[in-house]
Amino acid sequence: MDVFMIGNGLDLHYCLPTTYTSFLRTVENLNNRIATGEIITSVAQVLKNEELHNSDWALKTCFSRYESEYDASLVPDELQRAFGAASTNVWFSYLLHSFGEGKSWIDFEREINQVIQIIASSFEHTYEEENEHDPSLDDIYVCVSEEDRRTNHILSHFPLFYEGSSLEGLYNSLPAKLYLVQRKYLAENPFGSGAYSLNKTAIASDIYKSLRELADMLSAYLLMFVDRPVENLVKNGKIEIDPMLLNWNWKETEIVSFNYTHTLRSLYGVNSKSLHYIHGELEAASKAGIILGINSNSDDEIEHTDTTFVQFKKYYQRVFYQTDLSYIHFLESRENRFGDIDYFNLYVIGHSLDETDREVICDCIKRAASICIFYHSESEVSDKIRNLVSIFGKHEFDILRMKKNLRFFSIDRLQERNPFQKEDLAPPPAVVL
Repeated sequence: MDVFMIGNGLDLHYCLPTTYTSFLRTVENLNNRIATGEIITSVAQVLKNEELHNSDWALKTCFSRYESEYDASLVPDELQRAFGAASTNVWFSYLLHSFGEGKSWIDFEREINQVIQIIASSFEHTYEEENEHDPSLDDIYVCVSEEDRRTNHILSHFPLFYEGSSLEGLYNSLPAKLYLVQRKYLAENPFGSGAYSLNKTAIASDIYKSLRELADMLSAYLLMFVDRPVENLVKNGKIEIDPMLLNWNWKETEIVSFNYTHTLRSLYGVNSKSLHYIHGELEAASKAGIILGINSNSDDEIEHTDTTFVQFKKYYQRVFYQTDLSYIHFLESRENRFGDIDYFNLYVIGHSLDETDREVICDCIKRAASICIFYHSESEVSDKIRNLVSIFGKHEFDILRMKKNLRFFSIDRLQERNPFQKEDLAPPPAVVL
């Protein structure tokens, strides 16, 4: 049996605008144009905009390759319902602002993780002061060194706190900035005592609600600006397909997809029952929701469990939205059938193997008999090796190389009908770890 592990790099291989930055820039541009009174009725009308091409390489590449053939109808009312909340969504605003700070791309998961970590750590630095309007009550402030620019940027951006004054010598003898915690994020304990403390659960709940709103916008974007145009490209024969994938025996193949899109199904007619969407899929978004969150860490172990921000964790969302049930079932059923965990050939296409997806990567790689990883450039090979070493450690990575025939192949091999029958399969280029 064969198993494919698919990541966003597969969509980028076909020049589809599926990056997070493409999403941010397109929605920002779209809402700005709607605000001026422009009536938007098609994807091509949006993507041919030169301003978008200048702001995002993926959008420019997509339009350069397909031009006006990359198109699908858009309904103005649907656009307003899908993206109207972007202007008030704290995550959209924060990520767009962070992306604009000299970055050509942005990793949502890493940005979300950093925000959560900083807000969580800020709970440990509080300062109480008598309320100037009601001396019986104390105001609670989060206290941050003025030199900690990243924390100040995040706390001033998320509407949990009001920025207060600066005080000398309050934070490790350094000038400090105070952020007044909104009263709705304080819990009175015991009730009626006038003694308040941070309500961490309320803070986490509001931030998460905003994140789910962002996930809904991302889902709508990928459906309108990727899935539907790709269906039209396939219908009109305007997208190039790969011989290797075209001739693959999909009936004996399972696909573990980290994408939300249906590119593989649209291009190659893969049976939906063989596709396991680890992070959810677009048509199911209204029923289940797509996964948008962060990786687990030591805080999720039993002896250190802190569930304040657990809803942000991918493993929690996979359980809550039940997106991993089919994937777990196919792994377990195959194990029972063959009586051995090393029973399939694993092909990784378009996935960075970053530790943000550690759990699923480990599940698949540890069960594989052989591993073939496709790459776009030699520098990408280096990144993948580093990520695997980070996940497994050097010793276990060496075992993978020796016992599981771990090999790297250029993505160009997809253009060959039978790429794995050649005798000249070379090892990966030398990489300094």
